[in-house]
Amino acid sequence: MVQRRVKIANRSSEAILVDQWIYIDGGEHKSHSETTVNETLGIDLSIDWKNSTLNLTAVSRPPASLALNWQRLWWDRSHNIIYCFGGERSYGNEAAKNLQTPLSSIWGFTPDGEGRGAWAEVIGPSSDILFPSNILRPAAGVSTDDDFNAYYVGGFTDTATSRDGGGAVASPGLLTFNFESSSLSNTSDGGYQGCYPTNGQWAGPGAMLNVPKFGVEGILVMMGGAGMFNNITIFDKHAHSWLSQTATGSIPDPRSLFCAVGIQASKYSYEIFIHGGRHDTISPNLDEVFILSLPAFRRFRANYTSVYPRFGHTCHSTQNGQMVAIGGLDGSHHHIDMRDAWNDSADPWTQGIGVFDMTSLEWKDSYQTNASNYALPNAIKQYYGQNTSRYPSEWTSAEVRELFQPKSSQMSRGVKAGIVISCVAFLVVGGLVAWFLWNRKKKRPAAEGQRTSLKESSGFPMLDSVPVAELSAVDRPWEVSDSGQLFEIGDSRQLFEISNAAEVHETDS
Repeated sequence: MVQRRVKIANRSSEAILVDQWIYIDGGEHKSHSETTVNETLGIDLSIDWKNSTLNLTAVSRPPASLALNWQRLWWDRSHNIIYCFGGERSYGNEAAKNLQTPLSSIWGFTPDGEGRGAWAEVIGPSSDILFPSNILRPAAGVSTDDDFNAYYVGGFTDTATSRDGGGAVASPGLLTFNFESSSLSNTSDGGYQGCYPTNGQWAGPGAMLNVPKFGVEGILVMMGGAGMFNNITIFDKHAHSWLSQTATGSIPDPRSLFCAVGIQASKYSYEIFIHGGRHDTISPNLDEVFILSLPAFRRFRANYTSVYPRFGHTCHSTQNGQMVAIGGLDGSHHHIDMRDAWNDSADPWTQGIGVFDMTSLEWKDSYQTNASNYALPNAIKQYYGQNTSRYPSEWTSAEVRELFQPKSSQMSRGVKAGIVISCVAFLVVGGLVAWFLWNRKKKRPAAEGQRTSLKESSGFPMLDSVPVAELSAVDRPWEVSDSGQLFEIGDSRQLFEISNAAEVHETDS
């Protein structure tokens, strides 16, 4: 396999993590005169590397599958296909601007597990399945996928995204692509605008993540873009409904074009990390990492010195607690027009790649395969340790509460108290039974002696001529210890009270 140093597009590219590889597709390089990068790059996560020495794989796209800006990638795990959806024509030079917008289509890339693979059209003019006529190809929306479907919401359409497009308008509804049937449909009115605020001006995309831990079928979580970070938009995939929940803690300033990843450290919580971004009216220096911890809906800010302001990049989390950030533009210069910032940008990251330790909350320039698995950062660990509940003090609605705190786990104080009282009563009754059996056993030899004397003095056999035998060791009553061992009732095992340290916990959802 041939690997080489490849210049990663630092604007409008898209990337996705598949097994041990990160695949990067499309986008544009720094020079404003260049056009879209029409190749797919691969970063190997099965080996250690530094961003200064990393070699990438490269696969050229077929001429008919022109890579676009602001496209989105989805991974169909069952069929091992990476789908490419949406996007707009290159911003490049004047010649590129005059190119006709490609016909709407969805292409699929089949990775070979070694950083390479092949592209083929799945939906479009050269496929057996045509692109739906009632859907205009959008760009710059927010997107994610699960085991069965891909989801896309927000963004915009215009003549650069679709031949049938007109002036730039917000893309409506929630688009769903089913992996099994290869069908694309608009399945819901949009409850989130990830690109256009209410005044109609372009805000840039926010982020959407699939969070499988909560709800019957998992949920979609959206933030940023045209929305504020103190309000988290939620889509319940099972009920097919839009919801929201208020977040507390260190709330980020409004921003778009940040990167976001999700990761789970324990069965109790799920964390969403965001980095960077931009906003026209606030400080351009948005080199910040914020963490949203669910189900507490509590935000935390990583405590480090700002060095790498960046926007328009992608981030990818590995189970060994590393967030790989790729591409983007240097946000240290404040410009209204992103293309000006793109021209002035002098990337402080070698090859446009940075690595963030998600546990220690530190940036570094290398990736390590033997790094420890992700664990809760100390600040989040302390928060959950100091609070009696891992849920918000107030839910926005009963529907949201049911997603994160199902009724099966919502024990009232009375129920909890009843459980404690029942346990204590069980121990007391068990102790009395054990004492009774032990006392009876102790008195039995004396009774046997009296019975023998009576029989000998009367000269007549007793009615129970078969001697009464004491239960053998194998027939005696037993009780089960906490460790699963069996103890004979009446032996030297002592009964202990429940210690003060014992706690009754809610059942995890």
